[in-house]
Amino acid sequence: QHGGREAFAHLTSADVCNQFIKPATLAAKCAYTDLMLAASDPNVGEAVVFISHAWRYQFLDVYDTLLHTYREAPGTCLWFDIFSVNQHQVGSIGFEETFASLIAKIGHVTMILAPCHDPIPFTRVWCLFEVYSAITTGSSFQLAMSQSDRVRMVDMLHEDPECFYTLLARVDIKRGEAGVPEDKTRILAMIEREVGFEKMNQQVKGKMRECIDLI
Repeated sequence: QHGGREAFAHLTSADVCNQFIKPATLAAKCAYTDLMLAASDPNVGEAVVFISHAWRYQFLDVYDTLLHTYREAPGTCLWFDIFSVNQHQVGSIGFEETFASLIAKIGHVTMILAPCHDPIPFTRVWCLFEVYSAITTGSSFQLAMSQSDRVRMVDMLHEDPECFYTLLARVDIKRGEAGVPEDKTRILAMIEREVGFEKMNQQVKGKMRECIDLI
């Protein structure tokens, strides 16, 4: 509807949200999925997978990775934040209700891991919090990689079986970045109250180690 792949080349997920999602939903002040529901679009429904990703990713890389990951289940309904969240009311949305409890309700998290040599999610507060939420809610968790990154990761592991653990060593929720500083403050307060930073970091690293063994 908006120009095909050429129009989205070199755009990040953040760019797509700002250039396409927000303008399309401005009049109704709603989520993009609400527009789809109002139009009886058959491509919207109850999500069975929560997608964890960094808004700095190239949008087409995310798109292609998801197409490949769910190639054998093309009808899988995904919760993808730029479409599923009302981008005009982000600041007023309840923190736990929309993420930790949402993950518990959906029951499955797929995290897009890229690039393989320096994974962005390891340095993003929201991504680390989403892994933690999957752990604490007992939700299933998996990593998704592009075909090229998966091949590179396998090659890296063959050359140095410890390389992924070296990358994991940089996981530290306190040093993570967030696009909205207030989000980081709230997440850190929750983590400190519930489990403590060191234990949370160890839990996240453990879950990542489990998943990389399946690559």
